[in-house]
Amino acid sequence: MLSYKFIHIKLLTHRLLLLLGVYFVCRLIFYVYNFQSFSNSTFTDIGISFLAGLIFDLSAIVYINLLYIVLFIPSIFAKPNRVYEQFLEIVYVGLNFVAILFNIIDIEYYRFQKKRTGIELFSGENDIIKLLPTYLKDYWWLILISSIITYFLFKFYRKTRAIYLQEKKPYIALKVLSIIMYVGVLVIIARGGLQTKPIQIISASQYGNPQNSSLTLNTTFTIIQSYGKKTLDNKNYFTEEQLNSYINTTKNYESEVLFSPKNVVIIILESFSNEYLGAINKNVKYTPFLDSLFNESFMFENAFSNGKKSNEAMPSIIAGIPSLIDESYSGSVYQNNEINTIPNLLKSKGYHSMFFHGGFNGSMNFDAFAKKAGYDQYFGMDEYNNTSDYDGNWGIYDEPFFKYFAQTLGSAPKPFFATMFSLSSHPPFAIPSEYKEKFKNIKSDKHKGFAYTDYALRKFFEYAKTKKWYYNTLFVILPDHTPDADDLYYDTKVSYYKIPIVFFDPVRNWKGKSQKIISQIDVMPSVLDYLHYDSAFKSFGNSAWRNEELGYTINYRDGVYQLIDSAYVIQYSGDDVTALYNYTNDWYLTKNLIDIELEVKDRMKKKLQAFIQKYNSTLIKNNYNNSKL
Repeated sequence: MLSYKFIHIKLLTHRLLLLLGVYFVCRLIFYVYNFQSFSNSTFTDIGISFLAGLIFDLSAIVYINLLYIVLFIPSIFAKPNRVYEQFLEIVYVGLNFVAILFNIIDIEYYRFQKKRTGIELFSGENDIIKLLPTYLKDYWWLILISSIITYFLFKFYRKTRAIYLQEKKPYIALKVLSIIMYVGVLVIIARGGLQTKPIQIISASQYGNPQNSSLTLNTTFTIIQSYGKKTLDNKNYFTEEQLNSYINTTKNYESEVLFSPKNVVIIILESFSNEYLGAINKNVKYTPFLDSLFNESFMFENAFSNGKKSNEAMPSIIAGIPSLIDESYSGSVYQNNEINTIPNLLKSKGYHSMFFHGGFNGSMNFDAFAKKAGYDQYFGMDEYNNTSDYDGNWGIYDEPFFKYFAQTLGSAPKPFFATMFSLSSHPPFAIPSEYKEKFKNIKSDKHKGFAYTDYALRKFFEYAKTKKWYYNTLFVILPDHTPDADDLYYDTKVSYYKIPIVFFDPVRNWKGKSQKIISQIDVMPSVLDYLHYDSAFKSFGNSAWRNEELGYTINYRDGVYQLIDSAYVIQYSGDDVTALYNYTNDWYLTKNLIDIELEVKDRMKKKLQAFIQKYNSTLIKNNYNNSKL
């Protein structure tokens, strides 16, 4: 009798699981048809992609069949009805035919864009409605394959009708309870598990070889997940020849000097800015260690972040990609594009790469982006595995995690590329209780947070200096973004992006300051240039060491683009300049020179338009990796 009580659950499960077989067939066809794109992967890599694909398939199946599930529930409490069952059949087959069609069409479309299709397929750029007759004519065989798969799905679906005949008693209370529990399970399946955040497109990079993420994904999932995300429009301000005279994303710093396989450590300081560093703002004394270190380093004082969020900093620093859209690059519809990154490029030189962040695994999708970027290892709160050092808010306190960072570097293969993202200098600025006495003379919790992170850095460098690897390492230190300013001086449209970017080489008598404008997207080319990297690569940024490359920075916020050079800032929205200021003479940006400095306006407008055109085109065409050189 017990099996009869839950027959409705069995029936719905049976029908949803039928679709797993369908998605497997679609993925198999996708793999065989695009075999060349995955030919460098091992059998194990391919197997992992197929197995991991089940997570994304199940999620997509739940999402695409939400309407069917909702309509199915009333039938549980009524006697079998042939008309209603036929209606459910039409809904089920119709919804899943669309899903099958998109997955099958993508086996061909993938060859053009090298990623699974997202909602951008329906943007004005693709003009899908206008071109649909041509697509149907040229790719009729894809429609045929989709129809054949759907036919077999229909036949298997009809066979499940027999399950209804096993129902004997209503058992209303048990049915209600079981449906509630079942819906809970479906929610977990749709979000891909019980982790902090639901799976996203970029999550596929965490399974096996990140180069196979398109094989792990399915097109239903990528379209659903990219729905509502902003897509870019192609701009045609300049011809291709004119465009290349303004900006060229292909870099080649080949020289007569041989490549130098130094270790590279990038330390990203959460929420630091010029306002809270004594080396720049003499009025504060929260960071005595950093101040002393910066005085022994080469510091770019006029440096800028390319965004105002932590997850905007990661792509900028590690891949040279600014966030010129309404969400971070790693959360955008283009998150699964192929990209150049420092760890990927240095892998060819034998580097082992590691990313460290003391926060919850999954926090801000750092672990997913790190995998996508080609890091060999990720170390987060799970890997640290000691909750006694948990700050009660975000993750592990900076001092113990910096110690863990230093110790792990000591046993890592050499040369290594490592990135450390600090945590404690973030609201609510929690510090361990044993350090409250140490910083009792600092009134603000915010400032205590900066002082504590500075102390953690002191301990890190004291330990690192005792190790051999330290003397063959280039350190790059910079914030992810600025925090809310205390002083209005640091709260203008220019200053709230201002950060220091510092390079420190322990064995080089290399100290000084530069007023050159650089930004986070210049870190990747600057590091590679410093190492004498001898191959071409793509980057939106430029090397800070090349004087022929005039410095500027690009920001975007709330529909407004901003370009800052050594004297002026121009703001641009809706394909037109909205403001121009000489911030060196007008720090608080009170005098708009848009109708006065016409030559400056024209020069900066063209530079900004060229950057926007190149950026949009590169992301739309998925054209930001070495294979496209």
